[in-house]
Amino acid sequence: MVVCIEAGLGMDAAFVRVGQVMTRSHPAISRELTRLSEELAAGKGRAEAMRAMATRAGTSGIRSFVALIIQSEMLGASVAQTLRTYAAEMRQNRFLAAERRAMRIPVLMTLPLVACILPVIVTALLLPVIIDVIRHLLPALAGAQGGG
Repeated sequence: MVVCIEAGLGMDAAFVRVGQVMTRSHPAISRELTRLSEELAAGKGRAEAMRAMATRAGTSGIRSFVALIIQSEMLGASVAQTLRTYAAEMRQNRFLAAERRAMRIPVLMTLPLVACILPVIVTALLLPVIIDVIRHLLPALAGAQGGG
């Protein structure tokens, strides 16, 4: 979207172009942008059509995106710069979410580690002791019982 706007496309044309490009990678977003473009072509106001898209999508990311674009246009701010900042923020949020998921892995691995690996380690450590007891103590006990 930023590239399209910085290349000189208007917002409406950028919606069409991004909707076409994202067909394979993000089909749901592509459908929403295509529908938004159709509503704009039918004469619906941009803010109204974008709010309708945000309502249909129902995700906080789309709602934030729509609010940001509407506010940028109302205030006369650079939409491209606003989108660039928003994209950086979304990348940071995605990175933090991945980091949170990664921090949960050790906690989730504790139960399988204790349930599966710990018994094997205990067995490996105690098996030589058990073999020694059987080898040395049992013949002595058998000899004491048979001799008395």
